[in-house]
Amino acid sequence: MVKKVAKDTIKEWLADFSSRGILYGPISGEDRWGKITELNKMGNSFTTVMSPKEIFLPQDQSMFSLNIKDKTNDVSDNTTKLTDRAVLWGMRPCDAKALSLIHRVFNENDYHDTYFNALWESFIKIAIGCTEHLNTCFCTSFEDGSPFGIEGADILATEAEEYWILESITETGDNLVIDFEDATIDEIDEITEIKSKVIESIDNKVPVNIKDKLWNNFDNEAFWAHIGDRCISCGICTFVCPSCYCFDINDEIIDKFARRYRTWDACQFKNFTLEASGHNPRQTQLHRIRQRMMHKLSFFAKKYEDIQLCVGCGRCIRECPVNIDIRQVAMEAEHLTKI
Repeated sequence: MVKKVAKDTIKEWLADFSSRGILYGPISGEDRWGKITELNKMGNSFTTVMSPKEIFLPQDQSMFSLNIKDKTNDVSDNTTKLTDRAVLWGMRPCDAKALSLIHRVFNENDYHDTYFNALWESFIKIAIGCTEHLNTCFCTSFEDGSPFGIEGADILATEAEEYWILESITETGDNLVIDFEDATIDEIDEITEIKSKVIESIDNKVPVNIKDKLWNNFDNEAFWAHIGDRCISCGICTFVCPSCYCFDINDEIIDKFARRYRTWDACQFKNFTLEASGHNPRQTQLHRIRQRMMHKLSFFAKKYEDIQLCVGCGRCIRECPVNIDIRQVAMEAEHLTKI
């Protein structure tokens, strides 16, 4: 189902969702994602530092809570599920793809993460095609990567000069856009041409099918040292990444209230693998940065049919304070021989 919508109509449509309290997106001036209370507070998703991951996997997420002075010991389940299904507008196709990877991990075999799934099912997800791109973007390096990819989205919205084209991907998407007029063949052709020109303009090709190269050089300390020596273990790359999903679980008591909650964690942190015995299998930053790069471009691909955990969004490249560039790591790895 392909629909054409005038730009003013899109604004009215989104403003209606906002007035009903069910519109989410990038928040202007905050570099974060959340509820959009007024349409003029919608930010630019393309330059927002954080990814929409925080909508589905919040940085601090309560799992359950209780009043420890209440003798009934009733536990409150803090699984978040929105009363009305909300609309998430503005995530980029690479973000949508990354979220679909997290969804897969969080629903593997008999495990189903109720906290993530409750939020995932609460949203209609609208991705925006990237009619422009940054010099740090490299999504097309991946076999199924595209600035107009549809994986993980219910609707793909692409902007033309005078209107938007909404391509419905799922039945949920169909139901949301059914009342808009169908796009004509000429309008579809125009959008197709726009897409082709954008894809052709992305010349930032990176060798990413390197899972075996990295695997065979796991113990190549000379290769990993020049990266590990620069890393300052700040964790920014992990926090801005749309596909990193590691978390820690803690309990806290404040006054008479106790809760169990989970927070984002990062393989770049020293305590990430610190054992109760005091032993740490990843004692140096070399070992920790190696884990990140291996997970993104080797470990995950070996487990999940050659699908890399990196989606080429470029956020880690833009935000790293010491200029570690995963593209450079991949290009150098391409030329490694088995040690």
